[in-house]
Amino acid sequence: MKMNSKILIANTLFLILVALVIGCADRQQNPILSEQGTLIYPSLKSKGLSADISFYKIKNKNTGMPAGLDTVFTLSEREYLRILVDFENVDEVSADKALVHLDWIGPDGRSFYTKRIDSLNFDSTSILESSVSLSPDKREAGNYLLKVYYYRELIAQRGVTLLPENSINHAMASKLSPEIVFCEKVSKKTGEFIGIDSVFVRDKKAKVRAYVDLDNIQSFKDVKLMFDLVWLGPDGEKFYSKDIELSRSGDEPQLYSSISIPPDKREPGKYVLEVYLFDELIAAKNFVLK
Repeated sequence: MKMNSKILIANTLFLILVALVIGCADRQQNPILSEQGTLIYPSLKSKGLSADISFYKIKNKNTGMPAGLDTVFTLSEREYLRILVDFENVDEVSADKALVHLDWIGPDGRSFYTKRIDSLNFDSTSILESSVSLSPDKREAGNYLLKVYYYRELIAQRGVTLLPENSINHAMASKLSPEIVFCEKVSKKTGEFIGIDSVFVRDKKAKVRAYVDLDNIQSFKDVKLMFDLVWLGPDGEKFYSKDIELSRSGDEPQLYSSISIPPDKREPGKYVLEVYLFDELIAAKNFVLK
């Protein structure tokens, strides 16, 4: 019985291997790079099914469309890396409900998660959406790879980099070169900053004003850039945030936020302003209240 079991297992493995070889025979061995950056394995058939992969974290609140498409993201508790697979030439697919699966490869080169869709109906959609957790408890920083299979055929793959929690996404920051300036006031006549400093004295009518200068906003394809300015207190906790949508058509883009600093409302100590773009940290600067 033991020998028969071994023979059965060996035969099964052989059949699986043969099926994989046959299944991959319909695809070209050398992939091509799409404009998005996806490696696509074209079908040997004319206008065969193909797929393009996009990564993002959030959607535009007004349009519902993915915002901040990129390949570098930061690990964060309670956040997800979202995936959009856009299939092309779906009219050429004969089956009404196709078998598709997504395979995630971790930094160690091993598959850690596979999502199988047994009945993707190409008659009603050409887009597949999915997500994986970005929690540091579940993911480690490093380079990841997502592979998309149609039945047994690898049709597309794309890499993505995950950064350690609370780290600045320098890949995204370099596109805008954000610079934070703290000041007490702004001249109504000249527009110049008054009282630029990193140390401020608490007072009943005093404020800390923060301006964030940005460069090269035209490099982004998104119509609206979604920023979040987050103020952290001496305890490291967020106490105020301001959401800003900025059009890339602005000539001199600048972000602004401020906080009041009366003694009965603010404790002395170190405070931090963090600047997020599409939920990715792109700049941070601290100041002290006395």
